[in-house]
Amino acid sequence: MVDGLAASDAILARDAGTPTIWIAHYLTMNGRRRLPGSFNNGSMAKTEGGETMTGTGLWSLGSVLTAFVVGLAASLVGCVSLGPITPVAVSDIKAVTGTWQGAVYRKSELEPEQITLTIREDGSYDVVSAQEPIGVSRGKGKIVIRDGRLVFEGRRGRGVARVLRDPTGRLLMEVDATLSDNSTVSAKLSRTD
Repeated sequence: MVDGLAASDAILARDAGTPTIWIAHYLTMNGRRRLPGSFNNGSMAKTEGGETMTGTGLWSLGSVLTAFVVGLAASLVGCVSLGPITPVAVSDIKAVTGTWQGAVYRKSELEPEQITLTIREDGSYDVVSAQEPIGVSRGKGKIVIRDGRLVFEGRRGRGVARVLRDPTGRLLMEVDATLSDNSTVSAKLSRTD
C-alpha cells in the first residue's frame, strides 16, 4: 500500500528493527527513493522524529509530516500480520528470469546501495549498482540452481540466494554473498517485471 502511495522520489522514514526488514520486502527502491537511517550504527531512540531525516533537505512542515506518516504507516505494515512469507524452491532458472531491484547492505557502509539485477534464461546475470559519490559499478556471472536455491558465481564473488513469496504473491529474493576481497554483503530484492 505505501509503495503505491509514495512518490518515485520519496524520502521514506522508518522505525528501527523488524519494520525495517518489512520495508525491504514491500517497498520498491528505484534509485531515486531514499530510506535514510543509522542502520548498523543506530539506536532505537533515533527514529522517526528528527535524526533520521537529518540531511534530507526537508524544510517544510508538510514534507516532514508526510515523511513521518509514510514512515509510520510502513512501520505498522511490519506489525500487522499479513500472512507468512513462504520460501520458494526454484527448480528452473526461467522461474526467476527478469529484473530485480533492491538494496545491498555492506557491513562497512552506513547506507544501503541500490542495485538492479537482471537474470537471463541461460542463467547468466548482470548487476548494476548506482552509489553516490562513487558512481556506477557493474558485475556479471552465472547462476546455477542447487537444492532449490540460486548459487551466484561471478568474477567479484559468490553468493547464495533464496526466493520467497509474500502474501500478495510477489517474489522476493534474499542474497548472502562473499566478495573477492572476503567482505560480506546481503541483499533484499524484489522482482520488478
